[in-house]
Amino acid sequence: MGVTFLPGATTATVNVPVNGDTILEPDETFTLNLSNPVNVTIADGQGLGTILNDDTAPPTAQNLTATVLAGATVTVPLTPGATGGPFSAATIVSSLPVEGGVSTIVGAPNYALQFDAAPVFEGVVVVNYTLTGPGGVSDPATVTITVQARPDPSTDPDVRGLLTAQAQAAQQFAQGQMDTINLRMAALRDESCRQFLANTVQLSGPDTDGGTERLSTPQLNEPCEDGAQKLGLSMWTSGSVDVGSTDRAGEAGRDSIAYNLTAGIDYRFSQRFVGGISLGYSTDSSDIGTNGTTSDGEAISAAIYGSFMATPSIFVDALIGYGSFDFNSRRFDTSSGSFGSGDRDGDQFYASLTAGYDTQLRAWKVTPFARLSGSSSVLNGFSETGAGEYSLAYDRQQVDSFGGSLGFAASTDLALEVGTLTPRLRLEYVHEFDGDSSVDIRYADLSEGLIYNVQTQAFAQNQITLGLGADLHLNNGMRLGLDYTGNFGFEDNRRHGVRASVGGQF
Repeated sequence: MGVTFLPGATTATVNVPVNGDTILEPDETFTLNLSNPVNVTIADGQGLGTILNDDTAPPTAQNLTATVLAGATVTVPLTPGATGGPFSAATIVSSLPVEGGVSTIVGAPNYALQFDAAPVFEGVVVVNYTLTGPGGVSDPATVTITVQARPDPSTDPDVRGLLTAQAQAAQQFAQGQMDTINLRMAALRDESCRQFLANTVQLSGPDTDGGTERLSTPQLNEPCEDGAQKLGLSMWTSGSVDVGSTDRAGEAGRDSIAYNLTAGIDYRFSQRFVGGISLGYSTDSSDIGTNGTTSDGEAISAAIYGSFMATPSIFVDALIGYGSFDFNSRRFDTSSGSFGSGDRDGDQFYASLTAGYDTQLRAWKVTPFARLSGSSSVLNGFSETGAGEYSLAYDRQQVDSFGGSLGFAASTDLALEVGTLTPRLRLEYVHEFDGDSSVDIRYADLSEGLIYNVQTQAFAQNQITLGLGADLHLNNGMRLGLDYTGNFGFEDNRRHGVRASVGGQF
């Protein structure tokens, strides 16, 4: 090419064609040589030229790490620490293994990787991604995500203890009402004669030898005559407090206190049959383990009952009832150190059938008896809140109880000026044929996650029941009662209760 210098000029411009590209590279140089001057003197015929690189550097993405629980979501910011912005795109190149979860880009222009871990995956997922900026597309970088499995909640002692406590409390709501009504029917059999004979009771004074006669009222202990039974309507109330504890391997122990209140009206339809209705209210407060797990329950119920004297000595007692209940729970979660709270409700049916024989041994009335009793309870499903990703969801639970018992009761009458005192005792062996249950649980935020199963057990498969008590039958027709009941399970479970009752006839 030719270069022309104007007269007197010492510089001139030379246009050098450049093959442009978009590759980021160092500045380039070239050499320009001048030769064959015409009317010009060249002092230095060689010059050095520089081609300045005007390409923008592509972005640089960072290698990142994250940890997430199975079934949970983690969001990893991609732009902090990256160079070459502002960024116009972020792209997932690969996410392996694919069964580990779903990767999504969110949040332009401050892009982030959202990773939804699969509910049943445990391991490492590697996500390759790129960033796009003014300088182009970055080389792929990685986000390494460790997916941790959630602990198996079915092995957690507090979870197992809570479910067992609620299942046992539901059974005890029914059993407490059945115990109270059965005691009422036993008292009715005693009262049928006592009402008629109360006015004939006398206190004996010193005998002719200067000693003291034993206070005895044999007429109260003889079988009822047909005309001795007084027809009438009676009202009664009974309240009890039961304190119990259970301790089994694999679950947190339970300490509980329960209150029962029952009121009823019964009517003697004939000399052989008395029937009635009752209403009940019960509560249960249970402490499970030592971490603060609790369960509080309330129940209301209604029952009908009847006692039939087949002969003057043989009787059959029966009852059937229905109740509804609800529980409030607070469960300590070991993994998060927080508490999961929940509410559940349910209902139940219960029934009892007792047959026995009244016989007289001197001043004592002794009654051997056999009893079948059972309940069927449904505890509806519920979900916890408050424990975050460790909150649990519990499915519907069916708790059936069916037990048989053999025992005897004994009582005697002691005459007082104000009426008749009837101390009594009861000893009973109880076998539970069907008291265990199971419930499916899962993590509350994983509707499609793993399902775990927890087995719950009855209070005791075999137990001895001891009852001690007394009734005071006042001359005005009122009855006051006080009873102690102890349940001693063969599996080192125990429950103690005190019951007070009041009755009257009009």
